[in-house]
Amino acid sequence: MAKILSKAGILAGIFVISVIIMELFSSISGEDRTAKMSAASLPTIVLYENKQEINTLFGYTTEMNTNYMRDTITPLYDNLALPITINTYGAKVDGINYKVRTLKGDRLVEDTNVKSFSVNGNKIDVTLPIQNLLDACVEYQLIITLTVDGKDIYYYTRIIVPTDMYAKECIFFCVDFHKKTFVTEKKQDLAIYMESDHTMANDNLHYVTIKSSMKELFYADFECAPITDIRVNVKEIKAEYTVVTIEYSIGAKGENGEAEYYNVVEYYRVRCGNQRMYLLNFERTINQIFREDGDNFGKNSIRLGIVGEDGVDYKTSENGTIVAFVQEGDLWQYSNINNSLSRVWSYRGYEQLDERENNSDHAVRVIRVDETGSIDFIIYGYAPRGPHEGQVGISVYHYDSVANANEEILYIPFTRSYQMIEQMVGKILYVNDLNHFYIKCENNIYDIDLTTRKAKVLGSGHGEGWYSVSDDSSRMAYLSKGNENEGKTIEYYNLEAGTKIEIKASDDEWIRPLGFIDHNLIYGVARKEDVTEGISGAIHFPMYALYIIAEDGTVKKEYKKEDIYVTSIKCEESVIRLNREERSGDEYKEMLQDTIMDMEVDTESITEVTSLYSEIKQKITIIKLSKDVKSESPNLLSSKLIVNDENNVVSIEGTGTEDYYYVYAKGRMIFITPDVSTAVSVAAENAGVVIDDELNYVWQQGKKNYADRLTGMKVDTSQVGTGYEERCLTVILQHENISLAVGELLSNGRSVKKILNDALQGAFVLDLKGATLNQMLYYISQDTPVYAMLGSKPVILCGYTNRDILYYDPEYNVAKLMRLDDAREQFEDAGNVFMTYIKPTE
Repeated sequence: MAKILSKAGILAGIFVISVIIMELFSSISGEDRTAKMSAASLPTIVLYENKQEINTLFGYTTEMNTNYMRDTITPLYDNLALPITINTYGAKVDGINYKVRTLKGDRLVEDTNVKSFSVNGNKIDVTLPIQNLLDACVEYQLIITLTVDGKDIYYYTRIIVPTDMYAKECIFFCVDFHKKTFVTEKKQDLAIYMESDHTMANDNLHYVTIKSSMKELFYADFECAPITDIRVNVKEIKAEYTVVTIEYSIGAKGENGEAEYYNVVEYYRVRCGNQRMYLLNFERTINQIFREDGDNFGKNSIRLGIVGEDGVDYKTSENGTIVAFVQEGDLWQYSNINNSLSRVWSYRGYEQLDERENNSDHAVRVIRVDETGSIDFIIYGYAPRGPHEGQVGISVYHYDSVANANEEILYIPFTRSYQMIEQMVGKILYVNDLNHFYIKCENNIYDIDLTTRKAKVLGSGHGEGWYSVSDDSSRMAYLSKGNENEGKTIEYYNLEAGTKIEIKASDDEWIRPLGFIDHNLIYGVARKEDVTEGISGAIHFPMYALYIIAEDGTVKKEYKKEDIYVTSIKCEESVIRLNREERSGDEYKEMLQDTIMDMEVDTESITEVTSLYSEIKQKITIIKLSKDVKSESPNLLSSKLIVNDENNVVSIEGTGTEDYYYVYAKGRMIFITPDVSTAVSVAAENAGVVIDDELNYVWQQGKKNYADRLTGMKVDTSQVGTGYEERCLTVILQHENISLAVGELLSNGRSVKKILNDALQGAFVLDLKGATLNQMLYYISQDTPVYAMLGSKPVILCGYTNRDILYYDPEYNVAKLMRLDDAREQFEDAGNVFMTYIKPTE
């Protein structure tokens, strides 16, 4: 303890001396390279649905890739005229243009300049006279361009002419529901829509769902009120449901009377029935905005307030005396040595009421904190103000605690939305002390030299299994050739030190990185002869051995059992869970999980995120510190930006070749993967949709209650052989009016997937192994047959009712019925092997 105190005293002395030196240097040189962040300047646009404001659009100063700007959707009615309001905030708008494109963006439907408009103070009210060229129930892109002070600013949404979709009714229901949550007397009005589960704890105002109690829905004993107008954003309009989010800020009084601000997001999934509205899903999240003048400190803790405990990103100095943490997109630093609280980074002004500055489409990630309090951190997403206002990108910053200033070291621009960047690059994002920045973008892993601003590709691959990264992103491993099913060499990197080792497979084996437990790599080994391709083209990769190795290559643990094979793993702190199969002859059968426990993992932490309980606020998140705070009223600092004239821009976007699937749910993109089966499963769990790179709908939550038998579900036995695969492929092609000698192709070694890919020109064949029977019903409802395995026999799913599935049996050349409950079990026993296809959107 004496050594720590001594060290802390030395560091405090260094800090004071450094500040004096910096002041003297500035006086002598006469040059101050720091400045305040420039204020937000871009207008916003609000659209309307029958006088109700919907879909607030924020401006972009560069043209974005419209395929990756899928956020809001706006319904058009009557003569398709769309009223909008432009909030100029004092900016001079010289021109207004709008373009309508097909969803893919490959065809321009309309390009119109608004000839005249009038300015009323800081607002422009105008109606866009969209031409009657749109097909009903088809989504289009709408791009509005404002010319502001000679520069073009771009705004993006989708539009649709809905028929029997009841979007208007759903929007009004959501707004009415929201308003009533602040009126206690309206509890009974909303009770019919809630599905309160009395087994829930109901002790966390941060996250309230349709399962929560009525008391939680009405904010329990927490006295708060809206302090901003609501932003109603329509995210999906379907025949089966409409998705709406409502965003706003609320205010409350702290224990000492200080003002507290919170950001709130409500998510609704609603269906309009014949007699009433149905609330299918509801979630509300509340996150407190950390403020300098708040009641922020306990005896040995920083009080973050009502905020999700799992989402707190923080790092500490080695001895725990300095902590950097992120809350609601702001980066803060607390130093127990200097008794100071610094707002290191924030787009918000001190009033925190400007909707542009309070835009949440960005994130901050702390990389490290040194013993003087300097911080390396990364900001990615949309910039609502500052040097990159109206752009989306990734910035690497260094905060100098002595100068109390931030310097941008690197900027990577993107033309995709923040949500896309958040999912795309989040897995590998790391800066080391050697001035190297590591990032995975699309299917490449880059090493960017921060001194020369040169980027090189370390590795490239396809799929998810060719690389792995540790929880703190400081260690990674990838296959040098990038093929997850034919790995010969694993490159195991210590990104912190900039070093690596190689792990090589023997000539008759393949290897694959599986994960990390702390900084120890887990990898699996499979015999080449055991790796096989299924009928759908999916690769079966049974690993007979699993190894856990340290950074120096030392084997810390080995897992190997006769006739037992590992197919995948999941790491949970110091426990590794193994998904396994047992082999008997050429057959593999799924068996119970096994675990590897008692790994030596460094779990000691002198600082941790935990929670307390308040009678008024319920669950309160805190950062528990290693020692008592010096004062509950520390010195307050706010950083500046260092003006850097050097060109620090490096472009890497658009260099990948991987096809991805995007899951949109709860009003935002929540997941990206190259594996369509995983995407469908995630979408199903979250009542969402799956989109591909071409904006085709790959899967949706909604489906018809039943689907009649598809056409062509019988073959002419005089023309087609008795082979099950041949008959199943033939009925699929017959359904699409395609005549093909399938038997000959199969005898020549063509796989089922290859035949479908070649025959269904323009369609996308989907390998959905691992998905569920319920998820396949969507494709049948879209008039698309599904190839499946029932036992060892292929069949074609071709219809369903509420209780039965209809399938074509090639053995008897007839369609049969099976109860859905029985079918789910039988298809699961067969490994849930499914394959189907989608046709591209016109």
